[in-house]
Amino acid sequence: MFNRILVPLDGSKLAEQILPYVRITAGAFQTPIHLLSIVSMLPFAALQPMQNPRRRELINSLLGKTLEYLSEVKASLDDLGVPISYAVQEGDTPSWIVREAEQDPGTLIAISTHGRSGITRWIMGSVTNDVLHASQNPILVIRSQDERTYRPEAKLEVVVVPLDGSPGAESILPYAAALAKALDLKVVLTTVPSPSFSLGTFDRVTAAYESILEAEESYSKNYLRNVASDLRRRGLGSVSERVAHGHVPTAVVDVVKDYPDCLVALASHGRIGFERWAVGSVADHVVRRSGEPVLVVPRSAVEKQAKTQARHLMNSPVVTTGGTVLLSDAARMMLDRNISCLPVLGQQGQLVGLLTESDFALQPKFLVMAAHEYGTLLGQVVTPNTLEEVAREMRSRRVSEVMKAPVVTVQENMPLATVAELMLQKRINHLPVMRGTELVGIITSHDLLKLTAGAR
Repeated sequence: MFNRILVPLDGSKLAEQILPYVRITAGAFQTPIHLLSIVSMLPFAALQPMQNPRRRELINSLLGKTLEYLSEVKASLDDLGVPISYAVQEGDTPSWIVREAEQDPGTLIAISTHGRSGITRWIMGSVTNDVLHASQNPILVIRSQDERTYRPEAKLEVVVVPLDGSPGAESILPYAAALAKALDLKVVLTTVPSPSFSLGTFDRVTAAYESILEAEESYSKNYLRNVASDLRRRGLGSVSERVAHGHVPTAVVDVVKDYPDCLVALASHGRIGFERWAVGSVADHVVRRSGEPVLVVPRSAVEKQAKTQARHLMNSPVVTTGGTVLLSDAARMMLDRNISCLPVLGQQGQLVGLLTESDFALQPKFLVMAAHEYGTLLGQVVTPNTLEEVAREMRSRRVSEVMKAPVVTVQENMPLATVAELMLQKRINHLPVMRGTELVGIITSHDLLKLTAGAR
């Protein structure tokens, strides 16, 4: 779901309260972690000219201590088994965080709202606010707690998803679904009805006003029911709906408080207007009032990341075949369509195998006591004298006898970097792309070559 997790730290225990949630997320998705600290130059700007010779020395000392600190944090996370890097930069903290995250649209920023303020510390509330407004990357935010009451063990059981009925707000759903599946979370969908009229228009017509409120209530319930049904079709087991009432941010917080150990997931931009929520203010209110972690995903991040996923590179629609088809017919189909593989579908349309051009290729085999190295085809030794006989036998065999099974596949929202790594690790040149259990595309090594050349 995320290509990496960027964790800004200022050296304080308050800022480190995000780490348990980094653990949960990185562990579930095996996501690389990058730890980042920024040293502000403001404390050194006040040094008098006569003290300037020591300015660089003081800065280098602070940089060295910060690197040692990040190294210790890295060591505490090494048991996750994911790549962990760290760096220290000089300059403006929010700018560096945003700039570092922008290097990859699939980067998740994980940050606490408050660190320890002081001459060399960040004012984390201000930093987080600036990052929330400036970054186009997904952000996981928690409000840090008093160190005396803080529990270092984090637990997540529910993901609460506030929706306002707009496509912008619904762009959070793929993230919520992925988290629910990976962490075995229950999903709670919630919305707050917002009648699209001025109350003053109806204050003298009580019956009509109540009728419209009932219609809004009914619409909200049906809307959530439809969204829940779609999530269940995607394989999510526990999905419930809650229609809340009142001031939108407060109503959302009230729902969240009913679910301890929950994560709130929402898009930062729904459709804003008299009829819709200002979702950014909802996120800010939930972070400040609920005390639960909040995942905020800008709609622009969804659009950018979609361009770096398997669906962006795959070939679709896919030419397929069946297991009972003759190899000669399958070979002719591959030649006529100029394709190098054929996914094999079962009677119910499910993917059961993969036939590739390499299945028709000779495999080298050295025979003991033989003077030459011969090839094998379908397990039979091929010599100059037996080539035509073996070829005739191949033409009469069925695809199911030769196809590769089971098949390595990826989901359509998998990052392209992960796709490339998987193809390299598994040494495969053809990778079917799935939407749940449905075959929707295929990626070949030639597609990766075109992507590298910029010819897509």
